[in-house]
Amino acid sequence: IAVGMVVLAPLIRAGIWIFDLPVLGTYVLTPSRMDSLAMGSLVFFLMQKHGVAARVEGASKMIFAVCALAVAILFSVSGTSSMSLPVSIAGFSLLSLLFSAVLTITISAKPSVIKAIHAVLRAAGKYSYAMYILHPSVRRVLLDKITPHISIPTLFGSDLPRQIFVYAVGFGATFVLALISWYVIESHFIKLKDRFPSASPRF
Repeated sequence: IAVGMVVLAPLIRAGIWIFDLPVLGTYVLTPSRMDSLAMGSLVFFLMQKHGVAARVEGASKMIFAVCALAVAILFSVSGTSSMSLPVSIAGFSLLSLLFSAVLTITISAKPSVIKAIHAVLRAAGKYSYAMYILHPSVRRVLLDKITPHISIPTLFGSDLPRQIFVYAVGFGATFVLALISWYVIESHFIKLKDRFPSASPRF
């Protein structure tokens, strides 16, 4: 099922382009992005198989290198917009495979490395929903209100320094706002879950 989802998702994204449907669907609809979910499931499944886990670990670094190079080339040629045809069809799958390789490498890394990476990932997961909700507003403020009034030099004619500035400041500001949101709003609502006990699932 997971392999089928990995294969089907880019075909759905291609179909959206072929039938001239709203391109935003390639980015936000679950069926068109289910390859990312399926790849994460596959990593978990394969790493439980003792005969397969070693081979997956051995291939993960090569997969990471190949996907990183492919993503760099694709973004250099097509730009980073998720609304471009090459990125929305091939780029999403490549990114999913890239981060699946990162996950596999993390699982097979030394305990000290795992502890450090897990701390970062757990923090990202804990505050991810608020970051998801807040980041468009932060981005708009940066692009419309701040960067137009700041002189940021180009690099050999490239706008890369400005992009790096927007991403770095944007991520930092979004994370701080999400942190505030967690302690001021979300954590209090989560405490209410104790009032709605649920039975243990049966398998």
